[in-house]
Amino acid sequence: PGPSSVINGLILSGLPTNQFYFGGFVSSKKNTKIKQFTSTKSYSMTGIWFDTCLRLTNTLEIMLKIYGNRKVTIARELTKLYENIISCDLKNIFNLIEEKQLNNVPLKGEIVIIVDGFNKQNELSIEILRMNIKQKLKNFSVRDTVNLTIDETNFSRKLIYNEAVKIKEFMTEK
Repeated sequence: PGPSSVINGLILSGLPTNQFYFGGFVSSKKNTKIKQFTSTKSYSMTGIWFDTCLRLTNTLEIMLKIYGNRKVTIARELTKLYENIISCDLKNIFNLIEEKQLNNVPLKGEIVIIVDGFNKQNELSIEILRMNIKQKLKNFSVRDTVNLTIDETNFSRKLIYNEAVKIKEFMTEK
């Protein structure tokens, strides 16, 4: 469906649709491809890319190295007779692609890759956040601790502030 393959792929992927970014065609040059994915690594929204079937495996390997094991959907021939959708995580997508090739259903043509956004909550647990805040509160005010922690972790200001207040109250009770 041309330009609307972005929206169709997003909807069929089952990934969050409230915000997304469209990265366009993935570069054929490895270093440029790495830069494309590195610059979008911390985006919390769903990412959408175009690629060809010939470069797909290489692209997915680079995505796995940079993004980690995120959910991904590969969409091809949307709204056509040979429509094909594959969804799983980046570590296991290679097995599904290989299985399709063994069953004589190789991926052909242009591919839409839809990848889940960065999930801050999975990157750093609340326990580690609390330890980080506690260490900073020994030397800094609550305000400075919150600002420093926001810069380091990307957690929401509200969450960090609430945790800092709780920890500060607990520390002053002792």
